[in-house]
Parts: sequence; structure tokens; C-alpha cells
Amino acid sequence: RRVRETVTYLDLQIEVIPCPKGSIKHRAEVLAVGGKEMFPFLVDENTGAKLYESADIVRYLCQTYGEGAAPPPFLLESTLLTGWML
Repeated sequence: RRVRETVTYLDLQIEVIPCPKGSIKHRAEVLAVGGKEMFPFLVDENTGAKLYESADIVRYLCQTYGEGAAPPPFLLESTLLTGWML
């Protein structure tokens, strides 16, 4: 959710491939490309970056496509409520 919210905040166009539990095709693809069957997983075709972990992906997107901006303010509010760390 946090990655999707950041993508929307930065007005980026991305391709989202859902990987529900038990999905063989997409999970195998992530394992082959990234080496782990872990989600979320970002592949940035513009830079070649491959990242796991929501916090790392949000930070990367803000630095790369948000001109180094801090993560969106609403994510901080969500972080305080859930304990999720940036």
C-alpha cells in the first residue's frame, strides 16, 4: 500500500503485477529476477534498480523521481500509527 501511495503521490506510471499467495507464475518470475520470493519487489527499468522492502522502495522512488524529496507526509502519519519505519 505504501509503495502504491508513493507512486500516486509522485505521479509515476508503473506496471503492477499482483502476486497472491499460491501464484506460481509471478512468484517464480520474482525469484528468478531478484533471487528472493519476497514482496513488494520493484524493478526500475530506467535505472536497472531492483529493490525489496516497502521502506527501501519508497525512499528510492522519492530520491530518484521526487528530486530527493522526503517521503509523502501522509506516510509519516501512517508510520506513527502502525510502527512502520522509513
